[in-house]
Amino acid sequence: GKHGHAKANITGLDIFTGAKKQDICPTSHNMTAPVVGSMDWSLLGISDDGFLSLMTDEGETRDDLKVPEYPTEIAEQIQSGETRDDLK
Repeated sequence: GKHGHAKANITGLDIFTGAKKQDICPTSHNMTAPVVGSMDWSLLGISDDGFLSLMTDEGETRDDLKVPEYPTEIAEQIQSGETRDDLK
């Protein structure tokens, strides 16, 4: 309002669902920010129930991630076997 405290209006997109998120906080308060990292994994295969079999360059494997539902273009690229080089 006209005589109220200044407020910060923060808007962002959820990296997993694409949903728009908004937060309003007084500028005198601290806000938390997400810490997001990335790693490169090679796709070894996809199980019948949609789980990815992945491996790092160091040989570490992971089999507990499902093919993402969002964004749909990424899911389609993974399932069709397109590589990063194909997308350039």
